[in-house]
Amino acid sequence: MPRVSALYIVKNEEEYLPFSIQSIHGAVDEIVIVDNGSTDRTPGIARSFPKVKLLISDAERTPTPRCGTFRTGRDGSAPAPARTSRRCGTWASPT
Repeated sequence: MPRVSALYIVKNEEEYLPFSIQSIHGAVDEIVIVDNGSTDRTPGIARSFPKVKLLISDAERTPTPRCGTFRTGRDGSAPAPARTSRRCGTWASPT
């Protein structure tokens, strides 16, 4: 059976992230969140949801992948193929 993944790329989204995750939590099998250097509570909020796979990203470091690989650009962004390769599901919905 196909698995559905949601993908977030975030930075300092503590105010909106919980509501956004709650709105899709029942519709997806996993939620991959790439945090681009948040200085607020965003990573902790992401970790509080059981379906979330959190990746902390910066230009100097590559996280250990659980599914596929991930590498960021020097400005903290990631090319589209790198972003989507982190998901494990058959279908991905960028959010």
